[in-house]
Amino acid sequence: MTENQVTGEPNLGLLLDCRDPEALTPFWATALGYVTLGCVEN
Repeated sequence: MTENQVTGEPNLGLLLDCRDPEALTPFWATALGYVTLGCVEN
């Protein structure tokens, strides 16, 4: 079991579909209390 399964906390993610997601990532990570895990280039 993962920690989220044990504590019952939801596992959420955020996908930024925009022209420059790397520019918006710091703002949204701070605003939502998220940790940035990486980026996928298209």
